[in-house]
Amino acid sequence: MEHESQAMSLSTSSPVQFEVEWRVPVGCGFSGFFTEVALGFVPGLHDKGVAVRLLTGKCDDVWLDGQLEARDAATYRATWADENARSAQQTHGALVIEHGEPCSMRRWQSSSARPWRVVARTMTESSLKAEQAACLRHADEIWVPTAWHVDTFVAAGIARSLLHVVPEPVDVDFFHPNYIPSVVEEPSDGPLGWWKRPSAKVGDTPAPSPSPFVFLSSFKWEWRKGWDLLLEAYWCEFTSARERSAVKLVIHQLPPLIWGGSDGL
Repeated sequence: MEHESQAMSLSTSSPVQFEVEWRVPVGCGFSGFFTEVALGFVPGLHDKGVAVRLLTGKCDDVWLDGQLEARDAATYRATWADENARSAQQTHGALVIEHGEPCSMRRWQSSSARPWRVVARTMTESSLKAEQAACLRHADEIWVPTAWHVDTFVAAGIARSLLHVVPEPVDVDFFHPNYIPSVVEEPSDGPLGWWKRPSAKVGDTPAPSPSPFVFLSSFKWEWRKGWDLLLEAYWCEFTSARERSAVKLVIHQLPPLIWGGSDGL
């Protein structure tokens, strides 16, 4: 009866006739996967009326209210679901998106328990390992962020027909060439208080270019992120002191968890 009433609700308020169960098995915080899903894809689906269930780490109210905008915090609260409380029937009737490392995807032992559609959302900074390719073959579709990933996954033996390019979400109002900040909020407490955006408007003409021109790169400090290549490229392109005073490279990095911290440096 619960499933039937849920289906009736979907038929009247959702543009699709099924739930979307988006699972990203990471903790609460500003990791790349959490940000991409909880602050990118899920709010977009929720705004369209899609019944999306976010299966991820549980964020407490102090973090939600202190680190997120009110809209994003409200969307998280409206869509978050306890993975262990989801019934087999609910998952079976859902479009399930397994987001993250390919071999961390859930497996179902029978077709009667398996969701009607399983999507793997994943990516890599280098080649795809053979064991990862084998795990991905359990998905009905594979969503990757770029055409480069399509070529890389095909080279690893993944069928081209399974691959779809789904770019990472971008706030095009905030990251806009005509963006003009108006009132800047006070930074929140905590290491990532800069996340909260100022109120702003989009003007008719581009805002004046800052001096110097600044490239910002934000990532976890690991070899696989290619920080050595980034620095080498900057130093090779901008060789003189004059050039480097006019063009800056700013790196906001998060140390790996094994270092015992997560503050940006």
